[in-house]
Amino acid sequence: MAYPKIFRIKEELTALRLALRRTESELGRKRLRTLIIFKQHEDTGISVREVARLARIDRNSAMDWRNAYIEGGLSKMLAHERGGNRASVITPGQREVLQERLHDAQNGLRGFKELVTWFNEHFGTDVKYQTMNKFVKRNYGASCKVARKSHVKKDPLAVEALKKTSRLSARSGARIRPLAARVLTCTARTRAGSASSPALAGGSPRVA
Repeated sequence: MAYPKIFRIKEELTALRLALRRTESELGRKRLRTLIIFKQHEDTGISVREVARLARIDRNSAMDWRNAYIEGGLSKMLAHERGGNRASVITPGQREVLQERLHDAQNGLRGFKELVTWFNEHFGTDVKYQTMNKFVKRNYGASCKVARKSHVKKDPLAVEALKKTSRLSARSGARIRPLAARVLTCTARTRAGSASSPALAGGSPRVA
């Protein structure tokens, strides 16, 4: 059984959290959050797998960033070579997750830009747009290109209720319009009759 690797982090938690708040790069924030988790378990140690789970990153990324810190401290970890310029950096595990995401009809992705953003945020990588574009087309075919979809948060029950309401409104309108037409017709006839009827036009008829 492999035991968690214990190493010392010279920065205090307050300093790391302050750096996290000041960092705008999402990748840099992921690395700092990962280091904070290691710092919180500095005395007892914590497995890379558990760190990856807590930080919601790839296990290999957690290991690489830990090793980079051990070798050169915080600056080394933040400046660690990020790769992503070649399709081969996408691991088999990442490929499975990527394939599931692409074939999920409710993934909410509207193009390769959003796909690349999701992939890098999910795995803590820096894969480029062209790399992802070529990788997806080469491995899954052009038909796997993400298409524009309706909003993922659309409630199917609410949609069905809206359709029923629309149908009822349409039917009610169909019944109301003929009734209104009849009323208007009757009014028109009454007015026409008023103009031609001596009783209505001049009051009571004279008795000869």
